[in-house]
Amino acid sequence: MTAKSSTFIRKIHSLLQYRRVFVDWRVAASLRYSLKEETRLTRLRLRGRGAIWVRPKYNKTAVGEVFIAETYGELLPATPPKRVWDIGGNIGCFAIWLLRRFPEAQITSFEPSAPTFELLAKNQAEWEGAAWQIRPFGLSEKDQTVNAFIPFESYGQTSRHATSGEAIQLNLRNIATVWEEEGRPSIDLLKIDCEGDEYEILAALPEGLWNSVQTILLEVHPRENKSPEELRNHFIAHGFSVLQGVSNPDLWRATRNPA
Repeated sequence: MTAKSSTFIRKIHSLLQYRRVFVDWRVAASLRYSLKEETRLTRLRLRGRGAIWVRPKYNKTAVGEVFIAETYGELLPATPPKRVWDIGGNIGCFAIWLLRRFPEAQITSFEPSAPTFELLAKNQAEWEGAAWQIRPFGLSEKDQTVNAFIPFESYGQTSRHATSGEAIQLNLRNIATVWEEEGRPSIDLLKIDCEGDEYEILAALPEGLWNSVQTILLEVHPRENKSPEELRNHFIAHGFSVLQGVSNPDLWRATRNPA
């Protein structure tokens, strides 16, 4: 098979997936593949229930990874999660994707970027009746406001570890304190996608929270003077086994080992 025919087949599969996911699949696909960088706010209806608001120029990558490539699908635990913490909620793609699979899930999404949180709130409003809560801050090792950048005009990659882009400030809270404030919940699924802050978050998890978590989905990001082995060691030390994704090797699932 030639590279050209392989690309054509992948695009056909992608279009079929857009059709399976979106009522407005033609609009969704055209926004993804158009050479025009569209910035206007667009509402895309989902099959079955609900909708998602996007700014295609800034959100098409997240929509493609979560809904079309379904990179999280291969790593979901076998048991449907009841309580989920979504650290790095972005505009809500992961939460919505999960609610479509597990409508009874209780999800709390944390998002520190003010412009991204605004769109997250708009998307949450589309899911009236769902047990989905949102928080206008991120989680880290301590309470702090940090300087960050929005690189590549992509709000999903906003990070205090970026070195260039549009300047922004992020409000971060101590994860241990927030867990106490939330009532020390048991968490079936802890998803972390926070553009490099995963090192601080895992290091700051209190022992009680480690013991309450069953499965962690983690996206690993490169950091200067940081190694993914540091993250793996946290999991091993707390009795978790790690599986890397096939479609995205930077996506890990850490599962508690049987007692």
